[in-house]
Amino acid sequence: MIDLSKIQSAVRALRRTDPRVAAMREMIGRARAHAKGGERGEQGLRGLSGAQGVQGERGLRGMVGIKGATGDKGVQGDRGEQGMTWRGAYQSSRTYEVGDVVSHLGSAYICTATTNQSPPNGFGWELLVARGREGARGSTGADGVGGSGTIELINPSVSALTGEVASGSGLVPTMQIICPSGNIGLADSSLAQDAFPDGMLPESLDVLQLAGATTYRFRGFYHLSTGVVSHSTSMSFRTAGGLTITSCHWSTLTYTGSALPMTQTTTQATNYFGGVAGGAMNAANTNPTLIVRFDGVLRTNNGGTLTPQITFSVAPAGSNVMMQGSFLEFWAIGSNAMNSNGSAIV
Repeated sequence: MIDLSKIQSAVRALRRTDPRVAAMREMIGRARAHAKGGERGEQGLRGLSGAQGVQGERGLRGMVGIKGATGDKGVQGDRGEQGMTWRGAYQSSRTYEVGDVVSHLGSAYICTATTNQSPPNGFGWELLVARGREGARGSTGADGVGGSGTIELINPSVSALTGEVASGSGLVPTMQIICPSGNIGLADSSLAQDAFPDGMLPESLDVLQLAGATTYRFRGFYHLSTGVVSHSTSMSFRTAGGLTITSCHWSTLTYTGSALPMTQTTTQATNYFGGVAGGAMNAANTNPTLIVRFDGVLRTNNGGTLTPQITFSVAPAGSNVMMQGSFLEFWAIGSNAMNSNGSAIV
């Protein structure tokens, strides 16, 4: 970098001592005194660039630009694989489609083809999640205090039974009983109707409260008096309140005749049903009297309510009655995965 102060100091010293400078000054003085003004000399060389200045302050932010046009729509992607649909506990009355998942006897199964068969051995099922191993058996509890057994009446038509428990069963024998104390009128209709309508008493006599994950035994006896228009009679159960059924198997034995008492030669019919939807118990006939005896096992997944129903294939006409002496019993016998319960009383 050039030191200007040193150059200027050297020039001043030269001016004071060099006689050539003094002579030049004198010549310039005389020329100024006699000359009118000389021609303009040529432009001198460009001086050195000055040092860079300090950076200025940042300017204000400019306005937001106009939004650009929307781009073209992209190509649709490939369709993903079909997912699974949870259907709860397996129900024998239902048809399942590919992707449906059900629980059955503690395991989960996925449907691989349209089917109405039962897992795990039925067509169209694959195991999705196996049932876990059974835990260690708990220690035996202390013996309870013995009792004579009592019947507690809830109302004139529905009773709950409590009493001693058979050795090793591990269950309190709670029984729900529907047993009308008089005749109950039925609708003259071909639509499904409650077997024990509410008209007899203000309470809901025909609704059973079932717990979840439980196996129930049930049995009953229906005595129906109907009109004489030819018809058949079906039996079923209606679920509500979140009740889901794992399985339901039951059979019926029916007798038809013109009046009671019936003779030993009365025609009998038997039927088996694999779900709560049930079906026709007898062929169409004009007899006004129908006797039905039935027995079965029902397993629940989620708890709720169960209502027994009957359906006439056509309206029978005349007076249709569920006669006094008819009844239905439901009682719990174990979990919905039980295989046996209890031990012999010695």
